[in-house]
Order: sequence, then structure tokens, then C-alpha cells
Amino acid sequence: MANTTHAGTLRPLSETDIDLADRAEDIRGRNVLDAKGEEIGEVDELLIDDAEKKVRFLRVTSGGFLSFGETTFLIPVDAITRISDDAIHIDRAREKVAGSPRYDPDLVERQYLGSLYGYYGYAPYWGPGYMYPSYPYYPSTERGTIVGVFEDRGQAQRAVDELRQADFRDDQIGFVARNDSEKGGDVTSDVATSGVLGGLAVGGSVGALWGLAVAAGLLPGIGPVIAGGALVAIFASAATGAAIAGVVGFLIDLGIPEEEARFYERELQAGRFLVTVKADDRYDQATTILQRFGAFSDPILATPY
Repeated sequence: MANTTHAGTLRPLSETDIDLADRAEDIRGRNVLDAKGEEIGEVDELLIDDAEKKVRFLRVTSGGFLSFGETTFLIPVDAITRISDDAIHIDRAREKVAGSPRYDPDLVERQYLGSLYGYYGYAPYWGPGYMYPSYPYYPSTERGTIVGVFEDRGQAQRAVDELRQADFRDDQIGFVARNDSEKGGDVTSDVATSGVLGGLAVGGSVGALWGLAVAAGLLPGIGPVIAGGALVAIFASAATGAAIAGVVGFLIDLGIPEEEARFYERELQAGRFLVTVKADDRYDQATTILQRFGAFSDPILATPY
């Protein structure tokens, strides 16, 4: 393995006498979950740059998935989006990991590592201008509200049901979707829209489908929508005439950064379903539930890998 003035040799942590600067960096033994919350394998080793003493790759061993037997993969730390007490979350699908260049401990050299970085879509750590990720601390672990984006209504409804079964309260869960029934859509067929900004509480079959109180109304820039649970208040937010109203303003009030909130508004405009969870210290549990039913919950996950 070549050394340069920018970086040292990569070595397994267990084969060095390096003491990590922060004990939180040692994530060996934790499961790795993909962008949808599906398990990939377990971190059995960390590859360390012995010059800068930084973790560069996770060595992950899988007991077998996607028709593969027990297999070992290297995943750049750049792919990590969140670290919890028992799991590592990455921003790639496990199918992507399964197709990565084969790991061979005798071939961990610059050319091979470069091919890994290229495959996953990251700049190599020895390249000019490289910025080390926030490993092992990630801002999303500190945010109390998560937003899940669903392509399919049924998946969104099943996620809401699972959240309620996991004892998340109705005032912690919300959903919103375009109400395109007048155009032949299938969000709901029995909800009458109210005034331009008002919300109209509705019940019957629609509320039963979601298990939450439901309202319908119009939102600026989006049109007819149906909302439930905590997001029923979105109509009141729009009616205030605030500078940033509607979906964006409401999500900002929940602690979502404005740029991200605008991303979610665009997803809603495109006909997708949003489910929000005010999870607080149960953020990881809520994330896992949403992802289990097909949600992506961060703008970076909007592009499949």
C-alpha cells in the first residue's frame, strides 16, 4: 500500500496499537442498516489511516443476503448518515453494497480503494480538498422530528399503523398528501375540500384507513390536500399568512431546516405522501419503522443507489 504526504497506510484497528481519540469512533460489533433500514451485516473491523489516525472504512461481514454466502465488504465512512447505540445507518441500498468491488485483504491498496470510492460516488480521502465526514457524530441524531416520503399510500398507512402500535401517540404522528380525488386520484374519494385555507375535519372511511383524525383543505402552491394527526394543524399554519406558510412553515416549526422542508414540499407537489413523527429520544426507532415500509427520510435518499 502506497504512502503519501496526505495519508498513511490503512490498517485494521485490531492490528495496531492506535488509541482512537474518541471512544465513540469504535463502532465494531454494530449492525449496518441500509437506506431503507434493511440489515446488511455487522461491523467486524475498522480500517485506520495510521498517519492521521482516522477511520476510513468499515469492514462489514454479512451472513448472506441476495443469494450471496458469507461475504465481507468495505464501506467508506462517508456513507454513514447516523450512528445509534446498536446500528450504523448508511445512505446506500444493500443491493449497492452487494455489488461493490470484492474485498481481498491482500489488495487493500490505492487502486482498489480508489475503485471503491468511485463505485460509491465519493471523493477519495487522499484527493485535494477532501473533507472528512462528521463521524462519529451526526446532526440528525439530535433532531426530534423525522419526515418520511412514500411513493405508495398503502405503505404510508402501514407505517402509521406500525408507529401507533409502537406507542407513538396520535399527536406525535402526522401525514399529508395531495387530494387528487377530483382528478381521478385515489387519496380519498369521500373528502370534500373546504375554503381556500381552511381545514375541514372529516371522519368515516378515510380516518379509519389512517387511524388518525383527518382534515382536508387547500394549501397555497399545492392545491387540495388531505392531512391527518399532528399535521391537521398545517391548515392553521397556512391561514396565518406568515412569510413562510403551509408545509414549509409548519415543518420549520417542527425543527426541519428550511432547505430540507422545501424539498419535502416538492415531494408533496409531485404526489408523494409525507409522514412526520415527533420522535424526540425515539428518533432511531421511528426512522427504522418508516424505512421498513419504504420511506426515504432525507433529501440525499431521494436518488436510488
